[in-house]
Amino acid sequence: MATFDLASVLKDAGAQMGTGREQIEYIDIDKIGADAKNFYAMSDIGALMANIELIGLQQPIRVRPNPDAPGRYIVVSGHRRLTAFKQLRDDKDGGERWTTIPAIVEACADSADLQELRLIYANADTRKISDLELRKQAERVEALLYRLKEQGVEFPGRMRDHVAEACKISKSKLGRLKQIKDGLAPDISKAYYETGTLNEAAALELAKLPEDVQREIINRARNLYTGHVSRLGAVLTKLMGEDILRLRDLDCRKCAGGGECINQSKILDKLYSQGYRGYAYCGHGCCATCPDLVFCSKSCQRMKGKKDKLRADAKTDKAAKKAAVVAENFATIRRIRDLWQRMNAACTAQGVDFLEMSEECKLNGVSFSAPDYLSGKCIDSISVPTPFGYGVDVSSVDRLISVADALDVSLDYLLGRTDEMRMGGDDDA
Repeated sequence: MATFDLASVLKDAGAQMGTGREQIEYIDIDKIGADAKNFYAMSDIGALMANIELIGLQQPIRVRPNPDAPGRYIVVSGHRRLTAFKQLRDDKDGGERWTTIPAIVEACADSADLQELRLIYANADTRKISDLELRKQAERVEALLYRLKEQGVEFPGRMRDHVAEACKISKSKLGRLKQIKDGLAPDISKAYYETGTLNEAAALELAKLPEDVQREIINRARNLYTGHVSRLGAVLTKLMGEDILRLRDLDCRKCAGGGECINQSKILDKLYSQGYRGYAYCGHGCCATCPDLVFCSKSCQRMKGKKDKLRADAKTDKAAKKAAVVAENFATIRRIRDLWQRMNAACTAQGVDFLEMSEECKLNGVSFSAPDYLSGKCIDSISVPTPFGYGVDVSSVDRLISVADALDVSLDYLLGRTDEMRMGGDDDA
């Protein structure tokens, strides 16, 4: 049995790429046909045409004689260059510059399988290819190598190593491409991965999940990113897949009715509403034990009764707390109201408008609702300012009064408005 030295074959193929002494011929482009086994995309032809027209063809194509048509040739390497030449010829109305193309004619000593293997090897170096083309390339190389094996060629080591070597990619990359091929749903692969819309990392994570889960993730990504599935990343794909599978296995025996969770979609809506995985409680639990149930707009319908009761309890509790606060602050609120009523009486007695007076006296923060305050309205909270502004609150007023009472003097005396210690100057009062 013959031993196949892949490295030697590829080395020889590399030598034939231009390191040896080869003859360049100018061949009529109409005598050259594409290799039917070529699967590489004819992309960016326009840019290639512009480059060739500007600086000429920098690398000749490689062809081999067509065994079925004497005088004609088949492309080994250079399908895009040949396509560009034909398009330039058509665009330039048959210009002679584009009717022939420089080419190196290879001998046909190799078998058809080896010829195709060399075609793939040549293209692996001369173009940037997509992951899809790379996958097809790897699959074709593997098929060719197995056919050579059936023909009696012995391969030392693992086949995957030979495929990676021929395609000039790492074995891990080859493994990822195979995993995507085997696991990614065909419709997703065709619509997104093969068109380059879905990146490899996200495709790999999708390939690890059941096909129906893959489709749900893609649909959610389309909604999250307004159709731009290219923004779907590997981390989000992995997390969303885990959440979908977790929710499917959620034990709902504690819920009214039990059975399968009927709120999976809304839970996922809430978790991923911002385009990333949120930190809501539903990321690990369910509505039956959620501490935020009463406020949640995405809660399960089975929890309606519990939610209504919690809301009623919360309303009652809120009212009770408000009443407690009112009771606790009743004396302070009454003092604020009294101060405003006194201010109102003083302003009325002097015929003074409070808003003008407050502006003249530079009282801070009391003018906005002063008319209501003066009438005693809207004073139901300790957050309402005194007539003297937020800088002089009830406690400040009470402290001044307490000092005056303790010293048995008037506030006018303490604040420097009079030299008489007691009001009215009555020392015996």
